[in-house]
Amino acid sequence: MGQAQRNDRPVATALVVEDDPLVRLVVCSALEDLGMAVVEADDGLAGLAVLRENAAIDLVVTDLTMPNMDGATMIAQARKLRPDLKVLATSGREAPPPGEAFLQKPYRASLLQAKVIQLLNL
Repeated sequence: MGQAQRNDRPVATALVVEDDPLVRLVVCSALEDLGMAVVEADDGLAGLAVLRENAAIDLVVTDLTMPNMDGATMIAQARKLRPDLKVLATSGREAPPPGEAFLQKPYRASLLQAKVIQLLNL
């Protein structure tokens, strides 16, 4: 269990939206190491479905380039559901939506963790 976890409860819950299974695994593992609970989705449509069903999501970490619904569209729709939702966009090809936190791929797990700690004030 991660150092930030207290009383066997996650410090926060993250939704990871990533179509590449290996990248998704690495991101989920890095967040779990911070003591976070993690929910996974493999595209923007699935990510939105999770957001509609799970009010406990504190943070969305999403790729921008995905099939079915890209990350920028998913972020815009998520903002309609939850205007104050914390979002971290990632991409190796696309620029981030204006005003969103962003990590350029490839990145180290430690950089992801640092950005999440900053976003959530952990």
